[in-house]
Amino acid sequence: MKKSTLQYVLFTCLLILSLSSYIFIKKVTVVQPTATETIEETADQDNDTVLPDVKIIKKVIQKGKDYIFMF
Repeated sequence: MKKSTLQYVLFTCLLILSLSSYIFIKKVTVVQPTATETIEETADQDNDTVLPDVKIIKKVIQKGKDYIFMF
């Protein structure tokens, strides 16, 4: 394959992807939540979210406590 043909094919693929993403964004409808729904969802998400690094640190602290009180 020549360099110019490869560039043409890549540019065409980029153009097709760009147009398809633009069409997809225009087709998808977004529902705007009201202020009370946003506050309720935020409050619910804060209670359920546990980060993996926090979980690891809590486990290390618990293992340390278990090790100290073992003696």
